[in-house]
Amino acid sequence: MGNRDLQISGAGSYPGGQFDAVSISGAGKINGDLECIRFSGSGSAKVHGNVICDKFGCSGAGKVTGDVEAKEVKVSGACKIGGDMRGGLLVSSGATTIEGDIKCEKVTASGVLTTGKNIEAEEVNIEGAIKNYGTINAEKIRIECRTGNGSCTFNEMGASKISINGYNESSRPYLFKLFGMFTGGTSVITGNVVEGDDIYMENADVKMVRGDRVVIGPGCRVQQVEYRETIEISDKAEVIDVVKN
Repeated sequence: MGNRDLQISGAGSYPGGQFDAVSISGAGKINGDLECIRFSGSGSAKVHGNVICDKFGCSGAGKVTGDVEAKEVKVSGACKIGGDMRGGLLVSSGATTIEGDIKCEKVTASGVLTTGKNIEAEEVNIEGAIKNYGTINAEKIRIECRTGNGSCTFNEMGASKISINGYNESSRPYLFKLFGMFTGGTSVITGNVVEGDDIYMENADVKMVRGDRVVIGPGCRVQQVEYRETIEISDKAEVIDVVKN
């Protein structure tokens, strides 16, 4: 951009504007919209406005009251975005809360991802916990709930391929079994609607499942399944109603 850099290592408050690189390692506050190439927050970073950048990183306690538009967003601390997140890649290994919509190419989360509205992406991979109050739409969705019961919830999800807690003892790769003692098993995820072409589920409590080829694995409780081609139901699952369309 050919602009100056902004670096905050202590406590300070600055107006928004255009910068090349913005780095906050203290208790910094930016009042206004921010446009930059790189944003890095490793302390208590607050932006009262919108952020547009190429790379957005948060390893501390970050907060943006408006929207974030970036090619790459990486969170390893705790970050809260009050508006929408738009861009290419979202990677969260910490605690990320986005109160608006997520619209990006790929979402990968190994911590806790909380979304107030919808997720639209080509691919969604969650290995940790998710709390989604809108709709998850993607080409591929994989969710492995790795925290306590009640921490993984969703409203609706739709994709071509959906795997929920799909790494069971018979199908998970050898290395996953080898290190299973460290990762632990999956916890129950609860939701309203799952709709896709190919669906595999374990340890899920869902009201409605619709799909072409559906596998209801052990630990599932489903009120109704509607399938078009094939269905498999584990003897360790509970399905109240099955309908072939």
